Amino acid sequence: MAASQSGMADSVTQMNTYQSYVTMIGDPGAKDESKLQAAQELSENFEIIVLSPQYPAFLEHSVRIFIDILQKGKPHFISEHNVHQVRKLLLEMMYRMPPNELLKPHVETILSLCMKLLELENEQN
Repeated sequence: MAASQSGMADSVTQMNTYQSYVTMIGDPGAKDESKLQAAQELSENFEIIVLSPQYPAFLEHSVRIFIDILQKGKPHFISEHNVHQVRKLLLEMMYRMPPNELLKPHVETILSLCMKLLELENEQN
């Protein structure tokens, strides 16, 4: 039983770390390089995040920030720029979100954003 609680605590701690990465990505004062590293870490561990019992809280936190960044930020057309890579990773993670009941409240906003981004975004994204 203690091992189970320890594993659960580790999972919660890890999800808190992932949520802090999302917060950093949304922080206008954070360096672009730090945002890119955070986005890469999230992307690399996205399957773990989605399978976590804390995923609903992560989803609520991340969708709002991802949408805000993609709506307010400007597309960059030089793929080597960190901002371009962050936007690409955010779009990829949104694409990888499981289409389930948890995502349902956000579908309309996400679809609206995607239609807007089709017109504006860099072709690679």
